Amino acid sequence: FVVTPTEVVVQSEKGTTSATSNQVVITGGSGNYIATSSDPSMAIATISGNVVTITGGALGAPTGVAIITIRDQADPARNATVSVTVR
Repeated sequence: FVVTPTEVVVQSEKGTTSATSNQVVITGGSGNYIATSSDPSMAIATISGNVVTITGGALGAPTGVAIITIRDQADPARNATVSVTVR
């Protein structure tokens, strides 16, 4: 399976402004996926169907680059990654 796009930008929460999010679409695979973040304090991902929503961290969270790995539950060897720049 593939994810599109493979790079996104989100903003961490600043003061009273909510964190921003960005969406990635999964094409192919079983339809059942798990997403993990290389740094959950920086960016997290939730999955609904074939759409992954990536959200920046909370107030005071670090900025930089986190990697979201999406795995197919039916075949965990199948995975795709998304590079997330958090500002």
